[in-house]
Amino acid sequence: MRYHYLVVEGPHDAAAVGKILELLGARQIKKLMTLTKLDVERYLEHLTKLDFPYNDDMTERIPVPLFFRYGDLEDLDLIAVHAVGGESALVKTMAATLSNLDDNGDRFTSLSIMGDADGRTPSEAMAYYQEKLQELPSPSSVMAHFANFPSPGLVIERRQRIGVYVLPDNEKTGTLETVLLECAAATSQEIQAEAEKYVDRFSSWSDSKRDKAIVGCMNNLLRPGTSNTVSIAKDDWFCPDTMSLSSAAKLQYFLKQLLGLEPCSAEA
Repeated sequence: MRYHYLVVEGPHDAAAVGKILELLGARQIKKLMTLTKLDVERYLEHLTKLDFPYNDDMTERIPVPLFFRYGDLEDLDLIAVHAVGGESALVKTMAATLSNLDDNGDRFTSLSIMGDADGRTPSEAMAYYQEKLQELPSPSSVMAHFANFPSPGLVIERRQRIGVYVLPDNEKTGTLETVLLECAAATSQEIQAEAEKYVDRFSSWSDSKRDKAIVGCMNNLLRPGTSNTVSIAKDDWFCPDTMSLSSAAKLQYFLKQLLGLEPCSAEA
C-alpha cells in the first residue's frame, strides 16, 4: 500500500488533478465504506473525520479531500487530493494534516503542493510557499523536506517523493485557467472564440480574471447549470486529445512522477 497526499488551492484544481489521474487509470473513491475497506491501515481516516460546522460556519463546505485509487489490491496506491481554500493555506494545511498522524507523515510515499503563479513568476510563488514554511512554529522533519526546494515543477526523491508544481507550467505567469484554455483551443475552438468575444465586450480584465471569465462562459455553454468544477471533471478540457499539449503534458508527467510511473527529477 502506498499513500500520496497533494494539496491544491481550490476545487477547480482538485477536479483537474482528478481528471488527469483518471486518464492515467485511477478511479475516484466516492463512498466512505469503500475507502475504509481499501485503507486497511486507516492511515487516511483522519482526513474524513471533520466536525460540522467547519470553523463554526454552517455555510462552509467541509473540506474533505477527493480520494482516488490506482492499481489493484495487491499493488495499490491511495491518493488524497486536498483543496485547501487558497494559496495561503497550502503549507499550513499540509503541516496540520501531517501533525495529526502518529508518524508525522513518514508513511506517505509522496507529498506535494500545487498552486497558481497568477501574476507572479513561478519562482516568486515558490518563494512564497517557503516563507509560509518558515512561519511554522516547529515544522516536522517531513515538512522540512520542502525547505530549499530547488525549483517548481520537480519531484525530488528525499525520504518521500516531494513535489511542488506552480500552474500553469512552472515557467509562465498564469493559473489553472491558462491550462484549460490551451486545451480548449484544441477541442472547443468555436465556443472559446465566442466566449472571448463576449467577455471582451464588458471590461478590461487582468489576464487571470479574463481567463477565469472565459472558462466560466464556456462552462455555461458546455454544461449549463453546473459549476466549473463539474465541467473540468466531466468535459474534454483534459482528454486524450489534449494531454500532448505543453502545459497539460507537464502536469501529467508531474503526477506520474509522484506515483512512481516516471523517474524522479535530478536534484542539482
